Amino acid sequence: KNIKNNEHALVGNCCIEKFLGLGSNKIFNSLKRIRKDIKKSVSKTFIDFSYDGGILNDWEKDFYNDIWKKHKLSTKQMEKKMIINRKILREYDKKSVAQ
Repeated sequence: KNIKNNEHALVGNCCIEKFLGLGSNKIFNSLKRIRKDIKKSVSKTFIDFSYDGGILNDWEKDFYNDIWKKHKLSTKQMEKKMIINRKILREYDKKSVAQ
């Protein structure tokens, strides 16, 4: 959203990558991955981006970093991971609708 004229502009991930350097491919790919399979993991870049954006709290970020790339999770770990993934999807869906 342009703060001077209140107009909205759609910006693609190439522009985001070029001007903000956010690793947008990793961010968008992470969202696609967990939309397709809620049991999958998001990238480290995405974990940090979501934490910095206030979507993940300290515990969720630390938990996800601890289990990231582990192939065998306990039932409780997998359940918690899926809860966090659903929260991520819900929050990013809200943000995309609000804009």
